[in-house]
Amino acid sequence: MKNLSLLILSLFIIGLISTSTLVAATISSTGTNPGTVSNAGVATGGALWSATTTWAGGVVPGAADDVIIVSPDLVIGGGNASSLTVQNGAKVSQTASVTCTTGGTFTLASGSWWYASYSSATKMPQGFGTYSIDPTSNWVFTSAASSSLINLPPSAGPVIYGNVYILKQGSVLAAITTVTDINIQGNLTINNLSGTSAVKGANNKSAQVTTIHVGGDVNIISGVLSGVDAPFDWSPSTDGQTCIWNIDGNVTVGDASTALSMAALAPLSGADGGLRRTGIFNITGNLSYINGAKFEAGSSGSSTGTSESAVINLKGNLSTDATVVIATNTLGTFVFSFVGTNAQTITLGERLKFSPKTIFTLSINKSAGDVTINNSVDSINGTLNLTSGNLVLAGNALVVTTISGGSASSHIVFDAAGNGSVALDVPAGTSLLSLPVGTAAY
Repeated sequence: MKNLSLLILSLFIIGLISTSTLVAATISSTGTNPGTVSNAGVATGGALWSATTTWAGGVVPGAADDVIIVSPDLVIGGGNASSLTVQNGAKVSQTASVTCTTGGTFTLASGSWWYASYSSATKMPQGFGTYSIDPTSNWVFTSAASSSLINLPPSAGPVIYGNVYILKQGSVLAAITTVTDINIQGNLTINNLSGTSAVKGANNKSAQVTTIHVGGDVNIISGVLSGVDAPFDWSPSTDGQTCIWNIDGNVTVGDASTALSMAALAPLSGADGGLRRTGIFNITGNLSYINGAKFEAGSSGSSTGTSESAVINLKGNLSTDATVVIATNTLGTFVFSFVGTNAQTITLGERLKFSPKTIFTLSINKSAGDVTINNSVDSINGTLNLTSGNLVLAGNALVVTTISGGSASSHIVFDAAGNGSVALDVPAGTSLLSLPVGTAAY
């Protein structure tokens, strides 16, 4: 009987010990391990997730624990957690999987940093039931990340980020058909150190239609930002593949810190393989090209499809400096439309000399306000389409290949003294053309 009592007591004690190991705890990093992460995903300083010295209390978090990364710590690696919070000023360099099995919350606070620093860091950490991503948090796809930047949506909710930095060459954002909408709440920065390597919105790994929202500005320091790259064959559908970028802020293509011609914006990139595709940029702010940036419809001269379409719809102002490189590289159509509801301006440092001329259309299609030319370099190899809203010369000269549309509510405006000029660079064999011009009163 005595032996039986001792056995029962022993089992009871063992049960208590086992139960205690399963009780959830809140475990924070020590706040004594600052560090940095290079563009290549290499950490300097910081502390390993798997080290006991990384954590207050000297215990590595387990799957039942609530984990908090505090400033100024850089935690390197990965692990399991019931919930994970990265606080303002804190950093995680993910070099292993980060998962949750309890359906807790994944939180990136304002000013926090998450670095995708290895080849499988291509998705939000999985298994969390809630994702709380502050618009001013920061997610960095280093050059060590996979070229498939997002190949799995989060376990719950939409695909959402704060600020995003893409340093990986030859990468695609929507790298799986289940990712159809991406919401970048903050700014998007492209800096992959290549003047020709594209960061694509979509390609043959993506859904037929992909929409990407950027709530802040887009800064292309180096690299090409494109809509659709080499598309998937969606036949028998005749719609082809589409990527739509909706950008709320300004777009700057090029940066004074780089060599010339290191940046480009292209609705289409790569060869089309004879398949139909459409790339659309809807830009609410201004669009600027500087330091030899490329103004183009597509980044590949090997496309053959005449039905593919490149579109830029702009609500702000367009400006280029004298170093801008004008290209087109598509046999389809390239339509650049001014669509704002306020006054807009065009300031060109170089003629928009796309080739062939007939595929490029500059469209004035505004519900309110006019578009004003700011200098006499403004000339277009292509069609000026006047649908709604006026094009104001402001005493400057305009050269176009041809003009379509035009009405009392949409025409070219001279001032009352008749200052300014319009010249038609008309190809041989062109039939009769109309020239819709007048003063402000038409």
